[in-house]
Amino acid sequence: MKLIQSIQRAFEIIDCFNEDNEELKLNDISKMLNLNINTTRGIVNTLVYFSYLEHDQEKNVYKLGYIFLPKSKLLKSRNDDIFINNLESFLKEIANKYNVNSRFHKISENNIVKILSEEPDESRYFLYIRDSKELPLNATSSGKLILKYSGEDFLQNYLNNIPEEKVSENTITTKSKMIEELENIDKKGYSTEIDEVAIGISSVAVPIIKSGKLVATISATAPTKTIKENSDDIAQEIINFTKNIQ
Repeated sequence: MKLIQSIQRAFEIIDCFNEDNEELKLNDISKMLNLNINTTRGIVNTLVYFSYLEHDQEKNVYKLGYIFLPKSKLLKSRNDDIFINNLESFLKEIANKYNVNSRFHKISENNIVKILSEEPDESRYFLYIRDSKELPLNATSSGKLILKYSGEDFLQNYLNNIPEEKVSENTITTKSKMIEELENIDKKGYSTEIDEVAIGISSVAVPIIKSGKLVATISATAPTKTIKENSDDIAQEIINFTKNIQ
């Protein structure tokens, strides 16, 4: 898939804004993306013009524009089972019960898009998780689910061209091992990622299937010891929660 660089950079700028970065100076955005300041200024000014960003002149910072509010309402009104009843409270319950970061991802065109994320209230640490679209499918628990439920042509092409570069020393990069992983998903009903993105950090992910198609995943990420000790219990709770929309 060929990307248009200027549009890609515009979306990357929008993605700079999150719970930890609600307001950013132009120089902050430039440094975060390693982007020339003049290029950054031009794209940011365009986003401001179309109300995707807002410029606070008094503080000289940028923030997300209000145009996202009506668009979010359009999403919530869609009948595609993405906004599941009680999802946010369920993610918080899982996060607190097992001391994990729990997330809900939408699967679109074999890409993983984070929709919701919850952290445990009493945790002594904060686990920052990089957006999964930056990682190869063979390295993440949700990515493995995409491979498992993808079409045969896509799967075989991926298996025959698995990225050789490892994200961590435990990243799976062989066809035979990945086939074994997909068979394990068949047996268990969920996928795992054990030290495959970062040593000491692991995750478990459960598929949400609609009309035979993978539409979303719910996952939990935590130190490896936590996932190894609780993966079956976490997965079963998520499976029970999602039964009403499977």
